[in-house]
Amino acid sequence: MTPITLDKQCTTCGIAVQAEVPPEIDQDSRWYRLAERMPVYCDPCGEEAEHDIARQEHEQAEARHLQRITASGIPANLRGVSFDRLDNDEALAPAVAAAKSWAGGEIRGLVLSGTVGVGKTWIAAAAANQYLRRSGLYWIATPRLMLQARAGFKSNERDAAYKVLLKRSVPLVLDDIDKVAPSDFTLDLLFEAIDERVNSGTALLVTTNLHYPDLEDRFGEPIASRLAGYCKAHRLDGPDRRRS
Repeated sequence: MTPITLDKQCTTCGIAVQAEVPPEIDQDSRWYRLAERMPVYCDPCGEEAEHDIARQEHEQAEARHLQRITASGIPANLRGVSFDRLDNDEALAPAVAAAKSWAGGEIRGLVLSGTVGVGKTWIAAAAANQYLRRSGLYWIATPRLMLQARAGFKSNERDAAYKVLLKRSVPLVLDDIDKVAPSDFTLDLLFEAIDERVNSGTALLVTTNLHYPDLEDRFGEPIASRLAGYCKAHRLDGPDRRRS
């Protein structure tokens, strides 16, 4: 069967163009009448329309990305950190490779440990920024979170802290987990935050100054065990990069 040819005009520039209608569509059907009303484009205008659609999709994707960044809580000074700025440092290479795997969803949990200033937070920020390209997450400065959680009963800060900790479906970055006093209160909160992600298979990234085995001494076996079972661990050593 031969396709039916309709003589039409380009929707954009108005020059004559022909559009084909599949022969199986009956000329008395509503599908044929719909085909008669559908816009058509000449080749140059069609290419321009495709470029416009691609540009709009890119702008929409960038707008969604910006919304995810804003909602994530990642500090403003870390929002521009990328792996490109870290790839030339051979000392960081193993940890950077692991962080890339985490950002790409290849591993669910990652613990970056090391002394002050070796680059843990920068690597975590690069991973978080790349992750935010495809999905949302929460970035938590752990000491600040604990201050919020200790706020008065029914306070907005307290409610926001608990919402962050217990929303198991949202990936979580816990920066400087060792910078909090290990009281019963903070241990319970950290356990809940970590346990929620482990049980739901949600992405979790933790930075700490402590050696990985020392986490148990500070936070107890329940937290250390879950981190050990769920996360890959990378230790960074070296000079304080902030001073150099």
